[in-house]
Amino acid sequence: MRDIAGAPRHPGGIVLTERALRLAGISADDGKTGGRGRPPLQGTGCGGSADGVYTTTAVAGITAGNIDMETAVARNGRPGVARNFNINIKRASALDIGCGDGQTVALLRRLGYEALGVDEGAESLPFGDAEFDLVMLECVLSVLKNPLAALREARRVLTRRGKLIISDVFGGADAPEAMKNAEAARALLSAAGLSVEIEEDHTAALVTYAAERGVSSGRSRRYILFICKPTDPLTSWLAQRLGSDAPSRALLEEFQLKNLRETLTLAAARSRFYRERLRGLDIAEIASRGAAAEILRELPFSYPEELRAQPLAFLCGTAADASRVVTLGTSGTTGGPKRVFFSADELESTVDFFDCGMRNIASPGGRVMIFMRGAGVPDGVCDTLTRGLSRFGCEGISFGEISRGGGPSSPEAARRALLESGADCAVGIAAQMLEIASLGGTQPRLKTVLLSADNIPAQTVRALENAWGCEVFSHFGMTETCFGGAVDCPEHAGMHIREPDMIFEIIDPVSGESLPDGERGEIVLTTLSRRCMPLIRYRTGDFSRVVEGECPCGCLLRRLDEVEGHA
Repeated sequence: MRDIAGAPRHPGGIVLTERALRLAGISADDGKTGGRGRPPLQGTGCGGSADGVYTTTAVAGITAGNIDMETAVARNGRPGVARNFNINIKRASALDIGCGDGQTVALLRRLGYEALGVDEGAESLPFGDAEFDLVMLECVLSVLKNPLAALREARRVLTRRGKLIISDVFGGADAPEAMKNAEAARALLSAAGLSVEIEEDHTAALVTYAAERGVSSGRSRRYILFICKPTDPLTSWLAQRLGSDAPSRALLEEFQLKNLRETLTLAAARSRFYRERLRGLDIAEIASRGAAAEILRELPFSYPEELRAQPLAFLCGTAADASRVVTLGTSGTTGGPKRVFFSADELESTVDFFDCGMRNIASPGGRVMIFMRGAGVPDGVCDTLTRGLSRFGCEGISFGEISRGGGPSSPEAARRALLESGADCAVGIAAQMLEIASLGGTQPRLKTVLLSADNIPAQTVRALENAWGCEVFSHFGMTETCFGGAVDCPEHAGMHIREPDMIFEIIDPVSGESLPDGERGEIVLTTLSRRCMPLIRYRTGDFSRVVEGECPCGCLLRRLDEVEGHA
């Protein structure tokens, strides 16, 4: 390791690098604030090689002695995967991978960033997950044998709000298939879990660069700048559910329509309750309508009281066909005991949703303390959430629901469990989390909190943020939704609805008429993927509105606003 200085040597030079930094929108000050959800910056500069490791830094306390590669490799079990060793990387704001003689590192320092540089090992970076705000790949991908592996590593070390800057040569007779043109590059980025925000053609800079060196730039070669961000986990989940690398509202609505028709046909034929409820309706004609909203408007409501009174009548089959029967007061905001039946596939679908939703909230290697009812119950909410967390290397610890008074489930015991577990994330009911935060004495050091299963007032969110210095997320779910229904993203602009599996209508609770987006009313649930016990136009008794417009996170799933239950 050594200090390095200089100026970038790639097409476009300093001018293009500075432009890319401006477009990425991450300033040097961002790297020093340590604000909520804001990690340091990584840059990947134009270097002569990209396959061995050295690091340079101006950050006090990080020297060659701090990075023992032999120890790191031994700790991680195999060469080339030296991760999560003890560097206080939060003090650094820039890392230049493939940094060569360090010219981009020097530029970043002059711009006010604190910088690290790694020249080799782009396909297996010696850093932990979600460490950096910005990764810069300048003239690196085109010299690698495996650019996809390098991009996946860049994605791995980026935080959820991080940005990736790529400027490189695409095309030419000797270019690998993934680097043949901009279209191939976009597919490569998508495969690495990255979404393009900005794309600019700077081939003129390549021509100038080549002319200055007396070589040909090649007619088929293009020099392209990409500004990318990690693809939202919910978007990746949606793409998988729709079977498309490019999910759209049109594809989603087509998917919903198909599954709504199947659900309606199944329920009318096999559910005793819906066979009677839908009697006299021409189901084939209604199902032929061209939009889900048109179909739903023709159908009658079903009610929680009916589900409580005759749960077996809702089944499309027998109780023996169900893998799990949940008998709970409800995991939503209102109501009394109900018996709800789920198949194994339906429970796995919830695990999938929890997996992707929690990736915005918890981190690989982290610990999540779960304060929800049903601890220790197979296929309950604690179990399904724990299974979802385990899919990305996060540990779920089930405490159970907090109760007032002394004993092992008291707020004091819950706080003690948080402190002893070292959990950096908690999931629980808003009022109960606030009760823990209101206790005197030592408080847990939480990064994030997910609130669910009850009303989530804005003042409670602010109180928790102030008490714990954490980021607070919201979730809406009920037993009837197989626990998962809608979940917040880092933009905190509404909870993204689990649309491949359900439709939430908002209706006037008196007239029963559907309300447009933006207007508040009662949430009506129709399940789309439930074959064991489907629910059609089920009146939840909870109130919210669908948030208008698109979410800044880029996910196209519609969003539910703050939910309130009636008395």
